[in-house]
Amino acid sequence: MANKKISALTELTTPVAGDFLPIVDTSAGATRKLDFERLSGGTFNVKNYGATGDGTTDDAAAIQAAINAASSAGGGIVFFPQGVYKCNSLLDLAPDASADTPPRNPPITLQGVGQSYVNRSLETTPTIGSVLDLAYADTYGKLRSNISQAITLRDLTITASANFTTPLWYSTNAVPVFENVCFFGQSGTGQSSAQDAIVLGGPNQVEGGIGWTDGFQGYGGSIRGCFFRRIKSCIKGQAYFNAFVITGNTIWNDCGASDDTAAIDIDCGSSGQYDTGNEIHGNLIEQTNYAYGIKLGRTISNYCRNSFFDISQSKAKAAYKAELDSQYNAIGASYLSSKSGGGQLPIVDDDGMFTASGDTPTYISGTAFSVPTDRTSDYTAGRRVRITQTGAAVSKLIIAEISTSSFSTVTTVNLINIQGATAIDSSIDSVDLENDISSNSNYIEVSTQGVYSYRSPFIIQDINFPTKIAKLELNAKTGNNCLLIQPNANTSLGSAKLMGVYKAAIDGGSRLFEFNHNGNMYFGDSAGTYYKFNGVTWEASGSGGNFTINTGTGGSYLRTRCYGIQYQYYADGSTKAECRFSDGYWDFQQPVSPMTYTVATLAAGSPGAFKPGTTAFATDGRKSGEGAGSGTGCPVWWDGTNWLTFYDNTTVAA
Repeated sequence: MANKKISALTELTTPVAGDFLPIVDTSAGATRKLDFERLSGGTFNVKNYGATGDGTTDDAAAIQAAINAASSAGGGIVFFPQGVYKCNSLLDLAPDASADTPPRNPPITLQGVGQSYVNRSLETTPTIGSVLDLAYADTYGKLRSNISQAITLRDLTITASANFTTPLWYSTNAVPVFENVCFFGQSGTGQSSAQDAIVLGGPNQVEGGIGWTDGFQGYGGSIRGCFFRRIKSCIKGQAYFNAFVITGNTIWNDCGASDDTAAIDIDCGSSGQYDTGNEIHGNLIEQTNYAYGIKLGRTISNYCRNSFFDISQSKAKAAYKAELDSQYNAIGASYLSSKSGGGQLPIVDDDGMFTASGDTPTYISGTAFSVPTDRTSDYTAGRRVRITQTGAAVSKLIIAEISTSSFSTVTTVNLINIQGATAIDSSIDSVDLENDISSNSNYIEVSTQGVYSYRSPFIIQDINFPTKIAKLELNAKTGNNCLLIQPNANTSLGSAKLMGVYKAAIDGGSRLFEFNHNGNMYFGDSAGTYYKFNGVTWEASGSGGNFTINTGTGGSYLRTRCYGIQYQYYADGSTKAECRFSDGYWDFQQPVSPMTYTVATLAAGSPGAFKPGTTAFATDGRKSGEGAGSGTGCPVWWDGTNWLTFYDNTTVAA
């Protein structure tokens, strides 16, 4: 406890419960009290200020008094013992805001004893732990701040028993930290939920002011270990939502939206700047009542890696929605469960990769549909389409690859590698055509999904990717087989395929695969021939297997950086010729056989075929002393103009 003058203590007029140690100030003749806050070093118990926590009494004035006391003391913890604290009027979280622009206020922590959701407790009205019932209405948020201050909410349940259209939290300049907080909506459940939880930043790209619609300036904040129940939009980051961490949270299956609202929505706006530098990872999203788990609007360079469970067959479209202005984001799914009723949910619905075709599709049967005019030049084999089905039983969003198309009064399109369902149906409503891969593609990261094996901890099998991939990174460091890629009819990487006998076509400047490993890597072909890299050699099993590296033409090189280079050549499988390069010298371990030519064929191949310094053996070249036409062969070298003998550097002759 900091030293205080007696005259600085609160004057005691009428003793109440919670007063301690009355002290007489002889200089002023007043009786003062040493209260609990003085003893506890900055903790302000709302019950010491008259709060009841009975769930009925309006405790707003008492809570505000505790907040005021904490702020006046230079910051502190406003403590809520177990109970339900109802508030019918707005709480001011910054009662001592300075005259700066933006204003500043001491840090405040709202601390409870624990959140309501414990051990799968599914009450419809929260009563366990410390519950803050914000029943009043406000234009922006139940709890709100546009002041530059640190605000922490910890071990609480935030709910509203009335006025559900106002978010439970809204802030612009404040740096908020949420830890172990339950956000509990009471407006409805599932797709009928109307209560939003957290809104960070306004829609306008304005900074430095105090407008309620200005951008977010609370960089360095976080949402950790929180629980969301019966919420529509759980977390919404708007303009300038940067440098924020959202991790370890659970979005329960009674959250949801009737429209395409996502559980987490990050978007800087329609133009101008981007939201960036956010980490959204390790969250569990029950996608029972959401079309999308996470939506990325105008964003750049954010890291997203989360798990998606209880995916609805009729509602869910994709785990992520990456809109047109979403760029260079790392998007991953640590786990992506199958859709209820079957089918694989696409990881990403990437708006930037598709353009509306303008065609009215008609279902034919199975995996085929038609469009009225001759569009075979657009519906080409290998191109992907995105199909929307209104009221479809199997899925409302399907992404597939065109296998064939043909025209005869109508264009018939046949599909393969259907993602999101096993087939299309008569409710097909629209079709979008895939654009070319662009430089601003998002970075798709995939780990353990599909079929598991005790031998291979990372297996990619029966997994479909709904977007072209600029870079796919697969990291594996344990197990007998570090990485096993099993190709089959259901495995697809869009148009960038590199599985089994597939070939890869990728834009310049992009790497399709980057492997980090501490073990073996295997690449195989359809004939069962495989190549293994174990840190020492490449090996080909069986006979007739070829390993080819083609760097192309026009100045392309195969580059290596290592201690030395060793080449081993097996002529018949039993003997070898070997040479090594180290420290700038070639070391030939076996006799070297140079290229062999006749003098006539050497002359015919000059000058463009050889570079100066090239050596060869002229089988009919004359050694010193041999006559014309009787040469028995000699070594020669090319000086750029003539082939010269090693003996006297004269032009070789037959």
